[in-house]
Amino acid sequence: MVLVICASSIFSATFEEEKTKTADGENFLFPNDALRNGPAIFALTMGKDRDNGEVQQEEVIAWQTYFNENPNTVGLIPVYHFPVLSGVPFFIKGTIRNALYDYYTDVVDSAKVGVLFVSKTEKFAKQAEIPLDDECILVAVASDGSIAGYVKGMVTPAKVAQLQKVIASLK
Repeated sequence: MVLVICASSIFSATFEEEKTKTADGENFLFPNDALRNGPAIFALTMGKDRDNGEVQQEEVIAWQTYFNENPNTVGLIPVYHFPVLSGVPFFIKGTIRNALYDYYTDVVDSAKVGVLFVSKTEKFAKQAEIPLDDECILVAVASDGSIAGYVKGMVTPAKVAQLQKVIASLK
């Protein structure tokens, strides 16, 4: 298994703005609203297909469970969850959004979950200079919107340590 972490000095990428609604029904402008009070961690799922998307959801839920049990890992930096989906017909977006929100409801604050319906997942990932593969990705984002680094895949002690290094670069 390969650990992936990128240092802040490498990145100048940012995320494209996307409108969404949070699980609590509030309008949300990604990434701006998440960064309103400072840096944040974005737990992204960008599955290649439905099965892979479900695996990635399990990975980010495992991360959030770890954060809930070990709050000092991220300190005061909020963690937002954004499943990223493309090619979804308009008439079923609400159904998908509600099903995903139900999935996160017991672990994540409803104000910190929003589905991003994008035109192309590949374009979304390329703009942010983050890899698109079969693992979830936790992205540390500075308050100015620049990407400080990321960690991919299931939570492990080594990846927690790597994420803490990235978080330290935000301060």
